[in-house]
Amino acid sequence: MKTAYILSGRITSEGGLELDERAPLPPGPVRISIEAVGESSLLYDDQELRRRKAHMDTLAGCLPDEEARQILNVIETEFEQVNLDEWRLHPVFASS
Repeated sequence: MKTAYILSGRITSEGGLELDERAPLPPGPVRISIEAVGESSLLYDDQELRRRKAHMDTLAGCLPDEEARQILNVIETEFEQVNLDEWRLHPVFASS
């Protein structure tokens, strides 16, 4: 699964990229998307941040947080219902 990050920074006069914080990735090739912003654009309201996160999640193939929680709850509930004694007594597993 790929994870996408949004970091702020600036383009240097030489055309390089300077980040405001360390990228949370190991060394190696990356794909970078650059968006020009004005100083006032750096502060987003909660609704805009949620919209941007949802958009980035779809690009990275991520599930929304609530959907991921629901899937984990189903997995945990089903796992708790497994009775290992029933498996040991099953003819397929009893002979091994």
